[in-house]
Amino acid sequence: EYLKNYHGRRRRAQSSSSSCEKLIASAQECLSCQTCSTEDKHVDCCQNSDCPNENDICANQSCFPDGNPRFTLTWHGDDDLDLHVVSPKGIDISSKNKRENENNRESGGQWRGRGQSIQGKSTMVESYAEHIYFPMDSTCEDGKGVYQYFVKQSSKTGIRDDSWALSVYQNNMETNFHTGSGPSPVFDYVC
Repeated sequence: EYLKNYHGRRRRAQSSSSSCEKLIASAQECLSCQTCSTEDKHVDCCQNSDCPNENDICANQSCFPDGNPRFTLTWHGDDDLDLHVVSPKGIDISSKNKRENENNRESGGQWRGRGQSIQGKSTMVESYAEHIYFPMDSTCEDGKGVYQYFVKQSSKTGIRDDSWALSVYQNNMETNFHTGSGPSPVFDYVC
């Protein structure tokens, strides 16, 4: 009798575990199939052609100026992450220092970001993006440019670090791609 009850409880526990796994998989599938719509007030774009300026690019539902090179950080969640790029001139460009050259807005690297005022305050947001770009006519310091770039976690909210993706583009081609969560190591991009 004891063994009969034991095996019955074990089958129910296995069935319950399987049901939970199915429910989790179903929820993940549902969240991953959300469609993009520019009718949503938090969505600038779903593709490059949705951006108002011809040379803008769409990253994580936000429009940004194109650049050469350009660095784009995207993530979903509730943490406050910051993209930093140290230019070949040694200037750290980020949300705290938005322009490499304060005196001339048209030269040097520039930071742009898309977030919400609730960033880092325990509220899930569908998409964040930060972007640092350099002028299109940039020559990468005549082939001798070394850019250092990294993700800094300004605030962590919740149980886990948010996952992020970081891409580097040169001449509209993705040259480097990294994924991670929380802060990143320092990466080098040599052009």
